[in-house]
Amino acid sequence: MVSKILDPLVTKFILPEHAEMLRQYHEDKKLIEKPIIEEDELAEFCYRISDSRQYDYALTISWWKETKEGRGVIESVWGWVEKFDLTYKQIKFKNDEDFWWIPVEDVVNIES
Repeated sequence: MVSKILDPLVTKFILPEHAEMLRQYHEDKKLIEKPIIEEDELAEFCYRISDSRQYDYALTISWWKETKEGRGVIESVWGWVEKFDLTYKQIKFKNDEDFWWIPVEDVVNIES
């Protein structure tokens, strides 16, 4: 009984602005800093990207996406590498539903 009284999300006297601030605070705690990828891992990623584009096979790619002040989330999608843009160092990744431009330096994992 005491824990319900002390929990600010359970009481009915919390202002909507405060509830939004608490929700945002809990969302911000889930954000992570950009992972550091070693050079040999990056070389392996580039090899898999090139191989996928050349032989047209699907990959699952995960990348870090900044959402707030140097912190972000890891997004993941399954599809094919359609294009590699050397000027902007981005990958055009597509599947049956959509496509994404993913910066190479933000890639954190690639799986076959």
